[in-house]
Amino acid sequence: REAALHEYGLGLDGQALEGRFDVVVAAVPHRTYRDMDPGEIASLVAEGGLLADLHGVWRAAPFPPGLERWTL
Repeated sequence: REAALHEYGLGLDGQALEGRFDVVVAAVPHRTYRDMDPGEIASLVAEGGLLADLHGVWRAAPFPPGLERWTL
C-alpha cells in the first residue's frame, strides 16, 4: 500500500475484496490473484457484471455458469 502511495499517489482500499463490482479486471498476474478460489473471484462480480482477465490467469478456472468472462 505504501509503495502505491509513494510511486503513484494512489491509496489502496483495504476493503475492496469485500465488494461487488460491475467489472473486475485482472491486469497483473500476482500470485495472490492466481491463487484465489474461483468462487471467491466470482463473488466480486455483480449480477450482470464482467470478469476481464487480461493475462489469462484464470482461463482454465471452473467458474460458475453464467459468469460473463473476457480473456486474452
